[in-house]
Amino acid sequence: MALRLEVEFERRPAVYLPGEEVHGRLLVHVTVPEIRLRVLRVRVDGSAQTELKEGAPGITVLNSTEDGRHAARQRLLHADIPLLPRRAHSLPQGVHPFPFAFAIAATTPGSLRLEHGSIRYGVQATAAPSELLARAVTCWTEFEVRPRLLVSGRPALRQPGIVTGAVADRELTNRGYTLRLARRGLSPGELAVLELHASAALLARLAAEPGLLQLVQVVQYRPDGARLSEPSLLAREVVPGARFAGWEHVELRVPADAPHTVPPESCAVLGRTFHIRVNTALIQARIPLVIGTCPEDAQPPPPPPLPPPREEPPPSYEEAMRQRAAED
Repeated sequence: MALRLEVEFERRPAVYLPGEEVHGRLLVHVTVPEIRLRVLRVRVDGSAQTELKEGAPGITVLNSTEDGRHAARQRLLHADIPLLPRRAHSLPQGVHPFPFAFAIAATTPGSLRLEHGSIRYGVQATAAPSELLARAVTCWTEFEVRPRLLVSGRPALRQPGIVTGAVADRELTNRGYTLRLARRGLSPGELAVLELHASAALLARLAAEPGLLQLVQVVQYRPDGARLSEPSLLAREVVPGARFAGWEHVELRVPADAPHTVPPESCAVLGRTFHIRVNTALIQARIPLVIGTCPEDAQPPPPPPLPPPREEPPPSYEEAMRQRAAED
């Protein structure tokens, strides 16, 4: 092959945060005495995609299709970067570096791989020789966008979450209750502190049986014409009946390896939300919870300098003769 492409990022591994600028270079390996290019570019692409098939457990079909498949793709990041100084450019034999750079928007969601969908980012390099029948050469190189959702930096997530309701027991004069979550947003490893406020008569009824707190994750897929929500349990805490008198400072720890929230405003075709489920003899309620990323993940390590491009040895006499025969 007379031409080979290789993409190198300034960071190894290639992990970046939303709001950062990515720097890298395209290495063009030329193994013939000279080649003339009419196109040399890198195209940055980041997208979320999901696909569901009718008949899968839990799927809700809004509009049926002929093949029973429902798919969706959302572009999250795009940049087209030409690298040639002019329309056509000649390169001699050797390795030629072409630097490039692009920015990642601060609202870009992190890379994600799920059972029925994913969020992926990468760079596709393309080189097209000037010869009429010569085929273009491409290569695809992925990079990771590490999610950054610091709940400590968002005042709204430091506010309490409050849910009110009423039990169905008509024998109680005052059937209302208030559930108060100390903070709407938490990081992995932190404690969710919950309080239940109700009348003395309602608390006495609740004290007869234990209660249950559950941290539930819900992964949502939203392709065209179908929906699927997959709940799963991340943590649970049994609250003995004797503690129902006020439910003061009931705690449930978020697992240290808990994933982060992917809200609908950052990705329309798939997402991930959380809630705390309260389950007692008389109360079944949910309180939404946002789980952010760990503060120590906010900054990746500084990038090492890029090494010089690797020089390839010139072709041997036999290889040169084979290349000349192929060109003739």
